[in-house]
Amino acid sequence: NTSMWARVTQVALLVVALLGPNPTASSAAQYLGPLACADPTCPTAQGGRTPNNTNFHLRDVAVTAGPDGWYYLTGTSNSAGDKYWTDVWGVVRVWRSRTPLTPGSYVGGGVVFNLTRDCRFCGNATAAGGCRAPNSCAVCGVGANTTTDGGCEPATDCGGRVWAPELHYLPDKADAVPGSGGWFISFHFHCSGGGSGLLRSTTGSPFGPFTDLVHGVSGGDVSLFQDGPGGDVYAISSGGGGLYASLLSDDMRSIQKVTIISPKCSDAPCATTAIGFEGPFAIKIGSAYFLSSSAFGDAAEHGGPTSSFDKPGAPGDSHYSSFMGVATSFLGPYTAANGKPGSWLAVDSGGHNNYFSYNGTVYGTLWYGSEPNNDVPAADSGLINLPSVVAMEVVDGRLIAKHA
Repeated sequence: NTSMWARVTQVALLVVALLGPNPTASSAAQYLGPLACADPTCPTAQGGRTPNNTNFHLRDVAVTAGPDGWYYLTGTSNSAGDKYWTDVWGVVRVWRSRTPLTPGSYVGGGVVFNLTRDCRFCGNATAAGGCRAPNSCAVCGVGANTTTDGGCEPATDCGGRVWAPELHYLPDKADAVPGSGGWFISFHFHCSGGGSGLLRSTTGSPFGPFTDLVHGVSGGDVSLFQDGPGGDVYAISSGGGGLYASLLSDDMRSIQKVTIISPKCSDAPCATTAIGFEGPFAIKIGSAYFLSSSAFGDAAEHGGPTSSFDKPGAPGDSHYSSFMGVATSFLGPYTAANGKPGSWLAVDSGGHNNYFSYNGTVYGTLWYGSEPNNDVPAADSGLINLPSVVAMEVVDGRLIAKHA
């Protein structure tokens, strides 16, 4: 109710006052936190984790505009990747704000999907783990999950993780997908028997609960794109073959066709052949389609996780960043805005981005914490695993981060 949200907002703003100014960041980045988790489901200390519910840590942050003046935020809450690893169980949490750029204004943090409780296709938890099992060691997801590299033993102790969820609002799909209200979540379940696909709201609300809609999308890091009002809907994902666009049926319950919209970006430099290797997201501005994806590199060249740009000898300015291509149709071909295949550096450092519009400006979310040499730029190191955004602009046909 309104009074409850008002009280939660007051608590969040009090947290801002207590914690002081924003963490140190590059002048182009805007910190959105602290992100307070003020819901009864917020995690407690267990499974080797020490949650920080006054400054909740997330990776792969995504912000979505709703029809009600609210902006909704979610992200990966069960693999933050630092000492504040948060959820032991695989869940999706949602916060919201009416002023999405105001630090500390996002309230909530309630669970809208619980992998153990809500997944209809997942098998039962076993002694070896599985999607319904908890993450029983503090650093599941790091390295090979063995005691030799700082992970856990045995590797199967890792349970269900919901990877890079995004909340999407497609109002003209409310009737085609009854009960959804047009609200969907794209997901990758990072666990044995998991996979990728879409969830739908069962109540017509962004707070769900959500349930399975379609399963079997290729690869991971799934996003969702509708080609204009009433247009085709695609699940976008990344995998071994490159970046995929999976055309969905009208009721979004089946995959009709899969198209590779950007080639594989792996060990060889790919700035003149592809965009990136993970975290794809598409946005249309005017008549131009921009496709974003993350990779390791700099303004001159980049590559995937097996490339020289993600190794100890990588150039000093090689970061985990967002690269982009542009096309005149969603399925491409995508170019570097010069009529030639390839991509450009859109956001330096802080990769795995999604994009949303607010007051006429496009903003990209940022995630710091996946640097080739653990060398996040000093100005950005205070934002590792914390929500932040950067304003974007179109310059010479390329969507890039605005310079401060």
